[in-house]
Amino acid sequence: MIRRFTVLLLGLSIIPLVALGQAPPKRIVPAIRVKPGVPTKRIRSLPAKGAITAPARIPRPVIAPDGNGTPPAVRKVRIPAKPKTPQEKLHAALTAVKFDRTPDGILNALDELTKKAKPQKDKAKTAVERFRRLANAGRWDELGEHIQSLPFDGSAEKAYRHLVASLLRAPATGTSASRPLNSAPPIPGGSKVTSLPAGKPRPMLTQEDFVEILKLSPNEPIETDVAALGNLLRGVGQANLSRLAKQLETGIGQFGGDQPDGRKRVAQLLQPLADKSQAEIALKFVPDSDEDWVLEMRADLLHKLWSGQPSPPNLSAAWRANEKLIATIEDDAKRLDGIKRGFTLVAKLPKTKANEWMSKQFREGGPGLKLIQLVQSDVQRNVRSANFSARGENLRSLKQIIDALLDESSSNLAKWKLPLTIAAEAWLVEAENTAKYYRATVTRSNMTVYNPVYEQQRIMAQQNSSRYKPIAPALVIEHAPGADWLAALPESRRTRVMAALAETLLKNRKIVEALDEIERLAKLDPISAKRITNILLGGWAQSRNPNGGAKPSMPTVGMSVYIPPRPSGTPLTRAKQKRNLRELGQILERLTKLPIDPPEPRTIVAAFEGAHSFAEVYKPDDIRSVFGKPEKMPVESLATLVNSMRQRLATSWRAPQIQQQAGTKRGEPQIKAEVLAGYDTLLELINAGLKAKPDVWQLKLQQAAANFDLAEYQYGNKAELEVYVKHREAAFEGFSEAAALYTLQTSVTADKPSVLVFQLWFNANLGASDLSY
Repeated sequence: MIRRFTVLLLGLSIIPLVALGQAPPKRIVPAIRVKPGVPTKRIRSLPAKGAITAPARIPRPVIAPDGNGTPPAVRKVRIPAKPKTPQEKLHAALTAVKFDRTPDGILNALDELTKKAKPQKDKAKTAVERFRRLANAGRWDELGEHIQSLPFDGSAEKAYRHLVASLLRAPATGTSASRPLNSAPPIPGGSKVTSLPAGKPRPMLTQEDFVEILKLSPNEPIETDVAALGNLLRGVGQANLSRLAKQLETGIGQFGGDQPDGRKRVAQLLQPLADKSQAEIALKFVPDSDEDWVLEMRADLLHKLWSGQPSPPNLSAAWRANEKLIATIEDDAKRLDGIKRGFTLVAKLPKTKANEWMSKQFREGGPGLKLIQLVQSDVQRNVRSANFSARGENLRSLKQIIDALLDESSSNLAKWKLPLTIAAEAWLVEAENTAKYYRATVTRSNMTVYNPVYEQQRIMAQQNSSRYKPIAPALVIEHAPGADWLAALPESRRTRVMAALAETLLKNRKIVEALDEIERLAKLDPISAKRITNILLGGWAQSRNPNGGAKPSMPTVGMSVYIPPRPSGTPLTRAKQKRNLRELGQILERLTKLPIDPPEPRTIVAAFEGAHSFAEVYKPDDIRSVFGKPEKMPVESLATLVNSMRQRLATSWRAPQIQQQAGTKRGEPQIKAEVLAGYDTLLELINAGLKAKPDVWQLKLQQAAANFDLAEYQYGNKAELEVYVKHREAAFEGFSEAAALYTLQTSVTADKPSVLVFQLWFNANLGASDLSY
């Protein structure tokens, strides 16, 4: 046994010696990389249970010093000092009370007050809890006694001010949570309290509750107390100000009565809620003196009264009070507010008096420049506001201010050039917003058939109109810069104003006025003028469309296509068509005289189409009156026109349903005659164009497709075989020539390749020039 063990040890010791003469073996690398194990760390023993006094502090990172070697100063977070004295502790607890005047909160408080309170060692906590319960339950007499019984100086005032500031604040927990009703200062006009989200009750307060709270006011209410009480009164809902005013005449606590301070507090309390005719209620508490607050409040209330009852006596009283404010008050900001208020009144005064007042603002030392600043700032800040009347009023004030400036300083406008430019920029903000996003309200009532593409476009347009909130084009046009204002602007701003005005006129469908503006713009900015010209032709087609916005309704599968013959009749739209075509010809004649490139051919053809009823075939005389002689028409215009005619001849013009929809009263024979006449006109146009330009493959292609469509139409109407064969042979011969011309032209030019010629030729071999027919 010992011998075997010795041999084994000897063998194991020889193996490394033998391996020294061999190449070292390759290290085997595992396919998956194994992360080495993490050495275990010793776990510190936990301290004793009583030794844990505070959470462990996280070490703060060391901040490197700056270039000078001085470490940067560390900002210290200010932590409010903890109350130390019993008085401070009580006041802190009082201001931390959260009221709950919802129905649940009121009923809970009433239930708690019926139960006997458990004695507590902390008297301050007991006082604060009773303060909360009495306020929630609406036991105002007991609440007043309790507040007055608080032990320290200033405790009663502290509790009352927290009560009026937080009573109607929605509770943070429970049934509702909302923005505090008193978080904003009183809103002029007496707005209603913002309602809470659906399903969550809002805090309750009656007018009788409000009167009782007024009785609890401290001896010297301050302005913040009055503002908070105003919000409480707004929280009542529809407050009866007349009844409240009668009670205040006799006096409620520190409000009303015969004392001047009490009446002043009433006036300050009622002013934000006294809107329009109710302003007369608050006016009774405003004394007849020259104090600043009296002048400001009287001018404001009389202006509100005139807004609600715009009679001459009210206008005169509001004007006198406002003029006295402007002349007497020392506060410059309040004087400017008075001048701004004067702009709304001066529009109703006699013209001579109004002009004199406006001019006075721009004399030496006047506030005219400040007025421009204020109004243009309002315009730009409120461009997305839903208050359209206020935005329109801002534009009116801006135009009125600039007109007064031009009248007063017409001989020396150089120093006013920059303010005039800034004012024009403010007008442009509204004008360009309207020009880009305004869409007239469209309903589906005038859509005879549902078109998903058109419907999606309509919805998107109206969504954009709602999102960007453009004002009505008529309002922008009414207050647009005049000739004198435009002349004082730099050329870059003048062209923008003219372009925006032209586009806004088109939004308002003022075609002739827009064309006049385009003619003036073309001399300064031909590129913008051409762009707006294309918009003009599209807008003209929409405004003059004799179909009234209706779309042709083509028959679908399964729909009957036969209508019994009816006596032929002249549609009511024919006379309107003639007027439209005459007007379109005049517009195009004026556009050709401008120093700009001609409008896009597709735009002109679309306007020509829009002038027609969708059931009427184009007449040769009408085509010549708008486009001139066919042989002199540009190739692209002629090709676009004949392609439109060919498609309509193959679809809508031959459909009995379209004729019935348009009210033409044509039967099958009359429809057939109209279609054949349309094909004659179409081929005549193409032949005239090819005679002048025989190498244009687009015209040759349209000629071939028209011959094929005519052949198929004649075949369907059982025409003579030789007539059918004549047009069919001409069609395939034309396709071959068009393909040869296309191949030849594209081989020597850089024109973009097109498959149209081969596609129509292939379709014709399948039996139709367009597979969509």
